This record gives sequence, structure tokens and C-alpha cells, in this order.
Amino acid sequence: MLTGPGFGVGNRGGSSGGGHGGNGGQGQGQTTVGAGHGSYLYPQSFGKNGGHVFFPHLGGKGGGRLLLNVSHTLTMDGQITARGGNSQSVQAGGGSGGSIMIHAYTIDGDGLVSVAGGGGHSQSEPHGGGGGGGRVAVYYHYNFFVGKFIFFYWLFQRRCFLNDFQS
Repeated sequence: MLTGPGFGVGNRGGSSGGGHGGNGGQGQGQTTVGAGHGSYLYPQSFGKNGGHVFFPHLGGKGGGRLLLNVSHTLTMDGQITARGGNSQSVQAGGGSGGSIMIHAYTIDGDGLVSVAGGGGHSQSEPHGGGGGGGRVAVYYHYNFFVGKFIFFYWLFQRRCFLNDFQS
């Protein structure tokens, strides 16, 4: 079982989600959650796994990390994601979102950048907590981007809290 900053905590009564940009969600029987960690100015941390109790019952995997260094214009019309994984079994928590850092002279497009946390187990009791959202930093000179940056995490029983920031 993994321990350290941000990892979800296992509990037979429902494990907590991993934390990164924010804390993970509480499991039904676990009040200790994966804590938020990492830099908001220079995000480079991987997301953390959700909690679990017994192997092979695993929590969701933490999201990856991505650095884009573009010399002129970055046009984002698709998706750039570092999402955390959903719970993989009963009682387990979701993984937290990862990190995305973008350096570009100009950003443009109508796409989506997401570092969402994964959902905790909710099919039957005990429920697992959702993973916390990740971190995104965008450095630019000119901004013509009209898409969305989404950081959200799943709460107990998949009730969703959403931060939807448009530039």
C-alpha cells in the first residue's frame, strides 16, 4: 500500500480518494483523505492513487504529467488531459488528476484542458471517495483561447463539484 503526501487512505468501510490540486474525497468510512500537494506555479507532480484495502482491489490511478513548450502558437481544438482514474473495485477511492504546464507565445482554439479526479466506488456500499482535481499552469503572451479548463472531483456517491473556468 502506497503512503505519503496525496495518496488515498484505505479503509474496509470505504477508502478515500487521492489528493493533488485539492484534497481527495472522504470514503464512507474514512475521514482521512489524500492531501493536496505540489506547486501551482510550476506543476510537475503526478496525481496520486486512490486508497484501497485488499489486493487486488485497487483504487484509481493518479493522472500523468505533461509539459508543452511551444515556440509560437498553440492551437487547442481537441483535448489535453491528465485525468485521474476511477476506482477499480469495491471500497476503493478514485485517483487524483495530474499536472499540465503550457508555455506558448500565443494560445488559440476552442478545446478542453482537464485534470479531473477519478470517481470513487459507488455501485454498492461501502462507497469510496473521489480523487481531487490536478493542477494546470499556462504561460503566454497572447490569449485567443475560448475553450474550457476543467478541474473537478467526484464526491461521495459521485455527487460532483465542478470548477469550470473559461478564459
